[in-house]
Amino acid sequence: LEVDTERFRNPEQLHLLETFLNRIAAAIERSRLAEQTRRLLQLEEMDRLKGEFVATASHELRAPLVSLAGALDRLQAMASGATTADWRREMAAAREQVDRLRRLADDLLDLARLEAGRVELQRQPVDPSAVIRERLARFEPEAAAQAIRLAGDIPDTLPLVDIDRERTGRVLDELIGNALRASGPDGRVLVSADTVGRFVQVSVADNGPGISIEDQARVFDKFVWLSGGQPEGSGLGLPIAREVIRAHGGAIWVDSGLGPGSVFSFTVPIATGLAPPSAVSQSTDPRDET
Repeated sequence: LEVDTERFRNPEQLHLLETFLNRIAAAIERSRLAEQTRRLLQLEEMDRLKGEFVATASHELRAPLVSLAGALDRLQAMASGATTADWRREMAAAREQVDRLRRLADDLLDLARLEAGRVELQRQPVDPSAVIRERLARFEPEAAAQAIRLAGDIPDTLPLVDIDRERTGRVLDELIGNALRASGPDGRVLVSADTVGRFVQVSVADNGPGISIEDQARVFDKFVWLSGGQPEGSGLGLPIAREVIRAHGGAIWVDSGLGPGSVFSFTVPIATGLAPPSAVSQSTDPRDET
């Protein structure tokens, strides 16, 4: 810092000025060092997360490969004297591991594209109640097999939403499937929807063991399985769901705690200027009458 000292004839003034300027210079230096430290910590955190991701991805890719190699070894050993049933069993095991690898690769690629903003959503006005009921119907056999009560609370007056129908449907699939696994036999899963401002909010509630505060903070991270749970799927379902909803301009979150179950919710934007599917002859919003 430079200043015209000719204006300060008094030695005491010059001393005060010098002290003041030194403090300013020290503050600037501390700020610069703090910014460098912050950037260094960010880089270290990125390296740590990258290492965790690579390690986990490698493990997830290696596990089915080991199983596949084992199945092929058994097939080779059974080449002489093997029965048709033996061959079918081993081929089915090999096919299962190949499919698992393919799903993992597809999920990794899909998530990378979503995070980079390279996915073009096929958005159109869609009746959300129809999408929700369609997805509920897909899970009814699985719920019935486990004696889980799967229900929907879906108003017929929901407005049309501006979404990619297939991708939003997959988000519902992820949340409903997770809720069924969390609830277990004799459990309950409720899918509900309502209008909230310029959005339609969809919620999936279960009566499972709930999610701790610590797990809630990372439940949408890659390759995360909740404490005490068995790894299922690719560990990328919720991260992909988050990116899909964000791409729509909505939000996704979880409300939970240990014991009372969990509620996963997300919002998608209303298709402005379009009436609800059931409001063919209705000129006013029925909610205005309440």
